[in-house]
Amino acid sequence: MTIILVHGLWSAPAHWRGVIEALKALGVTDVVTVDLPLESLKGDVDVVREAIRKAGGDVVLAGQGFAGMVITEAGAEEAVKGLVYVCALAPDAGESARTVFPDLPSEIASDFEVVDRKLRIKEDAFKADYCHDLSDEAVAWLRETGRNPSASIMGEAVTHAAWKDKPSFYIVAGGDKCIAKEKQDRMADRIKASRIACVDGASHAMHVGHPGEVGLFVAGVARSCGV
Repeated sequence: MTIILVHGLWSAPAHWRGVIEALKALGVTDVVTVDLPLESLKGDVDVVREAIRKAGGDVVLAGQGFAGMVITEAGAEEAVKGLVYVCALAPDAGESARTVFPDLPSEIASDFEVVDRKLRIKEDAFKADYCHDLSDEAVAWLRETGRNPSASIMGEAVTHAAWKDKPSFYIVAGGDKCIAKEKQDRMADRIKASRIACVDGASHAMHVGHPGEVGLFVAGVARSCGV
């Protein structure tokens, strides 16, 4: 069983390093990351499908933030035995990142800007909106190494909701401002998550700020799915 860690918007594979270390400390060593281009949902899904193919066996997909869109689509692959949503979007078929919550507008929409067709969080709002619980040094590292997505990616819809067919699990970031706790709670309920946890006060960069808690949750999921 391989765990495939999938990063979200304004993130990168390296941002999972703390979670990987936590998993190794728990005896889970078959872990890989993917590098999403964040140019289109289809392109990101194709990257994850290729990682599933290369794994050559059963996998668990763990996606943070927007990557919930990606694992919801790619999770339809037969080798996928479980889905872990890390403060992540969990759309139904036909939903995009913009339409998952038509009744609950984004609390930070005014802090977005589009520069060269890339969606960014404004410099002076990045820490408060995305990673308020990290040190200034860590925030600078995230800003420097993270990837700004294509603005159009937010409007692309999934065609298949794998959580309807696969065991799914949800870990909530209790202080998230990108995807508010209310939204995460609602998604965890909708997908009938087999296991739910919450890290109180955690920001959207929970995988960076609270890698031990995230790693422990993912390890538990992997074991329940057959590791």
